[in-house]
Amino acid sequence: MPEYDVVIVGGGSAGAVLAARLSEDPAREVLLLEYGPAPDPQEYPETLYNANIIAGDPRYDWDYHSVPHGITPSFPLPRGKVLGGSSAVNAAVAIRAPRWTFDQWAARGLTGWSYEQMSHWYRRSERTTFGDDEIHGRHGDFVVHQMSHEALTPAQRAFVAAARAMGFPEVVDFNSEKNAGVGPLTMNIVNGVRMNTGMTHLDHRVRSRPNLTIRTGVLVDRVEFAGTRAVAVTAAGGARFEGAQIVLSAGVYGSAAILLRSGIGPEDELSRHGIRPVQIAPVGLNLQEHPFLLSGYAAPADKVAPNEHPLAAAQLWYHTSRAESGETDYAILPEHFLIPESPTGTGITIAVALLSARSRGRFRLTSRDPAAAPELDVRILSDPEDLARMIEAVRVAHELVATAPLAEYITAPLSDSARATTDAELEGAILRESSTYQHGTSTAPMGTENDPDAVTDNTGRVFGLDRLVVADAAIMPTVPLINTNPTVIAMAEAIAAGLSVTRP
Repeated sequence: MPEYDVVIVGGGSAGAVLAARLSEDPAREVLLLEYGPAPDPQEYPETLYNANIIAGDPRYDWDYHSVPHGITPSFPLPRGKVLGGSSAVNAAVAIRAPRWTFDQWAARGLTGWSYEQMSHWYRRSERTTFGDDEIHGRHGDFVVHQMSHEALTPAQRAFVAAARAMGFPEVVDFNSEKNAGVGPLTMNIVNGVRMNTGMTHLDHRVRSRPNLTIRTGVLVDRVEFAGTRAVAVTAAGGARFEGAQIVLSAGVYGSAAILLRSGIGPEDELSRHGIRPVQIAPVGLNLQEHPFLLSGYAAPADKVAPNEHPLAAAQLWYHTSRAESGETDYAILPEHFLIPESPTGTGITIAVALLSARSRGRFRLTSRDPAAAPELDVRILSDPEDLARMIEAVRVAHELVATAPLAEYITAPLSDSARATTDAELEGAILRESSTYQHGTSTAPMGTENDPDAVTDNTGRVFGLDRLVVADAAIMPTVPLINTNPTVIAMAEAIAAGLSVTRP
């Protein structure tokens, strides 16, 4: 009989939720395996708790990079390597996916993930004092705070005012269905502290449960099987951990890598690494991301300090002329990243994110070695439709910076994307300067059994295999129309509630 009822691989946004929920039953033995460290819940280092530092410490990062594609160069793809995962290094935007996202999932035949069903899990996961009780949760572990206009920097307030002057509606609550427009962000930040899941879901009380074991420094190599049943995971170095149920929550890249090394993936990918096939599946073939462009502008030194905080606290979330009804397909955010090349010594950045991306990338192994970084061919903006929408969104950003009162905070453009005027100039600058919003999804997407893109069913179970579940952003059928972290947390709540664990 296995030592553990559940073995969870990865203690990030999803894994921490799963460990907390599944260990609520004192009769259930839960093992959580994490490669990164597990700081005390109240003593995370500043580079992790400070919400104004985003992915700023290489000690807690997997050091992944994209492969170049066309004229788009390689760029970093930060992923958190610590208990709390990428929720410990992200921008801490706490906005839910809108109805349109879940309607798209349902259109693929997926059940159990409607907007109404997900609204329940969002509320259950959330703890906030803000907003309507019918929308927001009061007793969950995901601590959410609504930024006020007063908390914005002067430049961020000017951004909101400029968008309103252009005719965009004001949004009071981006998590309501009246979410198209401009306003302060909803964030999982309290007094400047990024509230990651290692703090909120795995606090002292949870970590002290006798039936929850947390092992750090464990780099999981593969899942082992007895026939079609998952029975254990093996770590680099040979350590073996048996469980009645194996759950992979190592993230969009980590879970895909473990699946491939376990013999679950495309036949050609397994063959080139000499991996014995266990289940042929399209793992890694539908990698999705949000293209993300940062354009720099010099600012007057008497209006913008070099280290303004909060770094990001407002956005315009709207739709291009090419969008479907309800498809809020871009976001524009004023941010205070340092711009060393500014002649005034200070500046602001205007970020543009395309949120409804049609481009598809590919995740591949570079080696059978679990310590080797994967090949991440994200192929952002490779679909012409994505590029057309991105150009339109960047033109909106250009109009914003030329509109009072935001125009008073701009002295000169500093990047090609800020200076470009023609479509040809914009296209070249966007392709050269864009990276991603760090919202990778869909390397093991959910779907129906006859869906050629699907790796997992609507519960995260890998098709053709028993007692192996994936529970993180890898299983999203498509990338949501907004930041992914709150949706990953809510999905983990749903999967934990539905997971049946019985020892063989």
